[in-house]
Amino acid sequence: MKTIMIATDFSENSIHAARYGYALAQQLRADVVLCNAMTLQAELPQTGFVVWPSNQYDIMMDESGKELEKLKNELYKLKAAGAYTPHISCVTQGGMAAEVIEEVAAEYNADLIITGAHSPNFVTEFVIGDHTKRLADTITKPMLTIPVNFSIKEFKQIALALDLNNPAQDLAITLQVIALAKALDARVLLAHIYANGDMSAATRQALYDQLNNLAQKANYHKIDTIVIKAEKVNTGLGWLCENNNIQLLAMSHHLHGFFDSIIQVSYTKKMISHISIPLMVLPVANK
Repeated sequence: MKTIMIATDFSENSIHAARYGYALAQQLRADVVLCNAMTLQAELPQTGFVVWPSNQYDIMMDESGKELEKLKNELYKLKAAGAYTPHISCVTQGGMAAEVIEEVAAEYNADLIITGAHSPNFVTEFVIGDHTKRLADTITKPMLTIPVNFSIKEFKQIALALDLNNPAQDLAITLQVIALAKALDARVLLAHIYANGDMSAATRQALYDQLNNLAQKANYHKIDTIVIKAEKVNTGLGWLCENNNIQLLAMSHHLHGFFDSIIQVSYTKKMISHISIPLMVLPVANK
């Protein structure tokens, strides 16, 4: 991993995510791109927001640039003694947040996009939630959201929730997570949530066989597997995170598939707002 892009709107949550992202960049010896998307008046129809006149656009862009430089300097001061010093680039660009983030990530060849999780109020549901939906639907890079109350710590245990519907995609996603885990010297827990009613012993064993087969192909010595029976997928994911010392939950993003109920925008916003640990969304091609 060579480049991490951190999207910020200068809110408390996004500043916290930036600090976390910089600490992660030090661990991964990766450089950082700080990005602020300047949303235009035409992009906020019927919100009731007071937005700047068009002749103030250049002034707002300049202010955004100054805020990014201020944040960059703050992050440089957080560098631990003897740690790698990530180079930080700053980008301010006008447009819809999701499109700007995707474009800048592509331009800088970012390997990971980091955003802050937002509180579930009307404003963020209407404006930021719409951007979250667009980003989740179009993203081609892994995205990591950081809850505001999550303390900056090392990832020692990463859980990857798999639907087990497509072996090739499951293996590709597993290898992505393992690449990160190796760089962080973290364990990986491959998990499947079974929410289809009663689970027979034969079904449980078949699911474990699939997970163990993935683990074997992944060829990583710090990997475990677990099958969780739950009435609902989100309940099972909650139990997974709360009872297995998980610092990061990773999930694939399918347009159609087992995790539809999770990745649908309304639930994504709710999950990002309420999950107590970082959430990584891994995009996969729809088949």
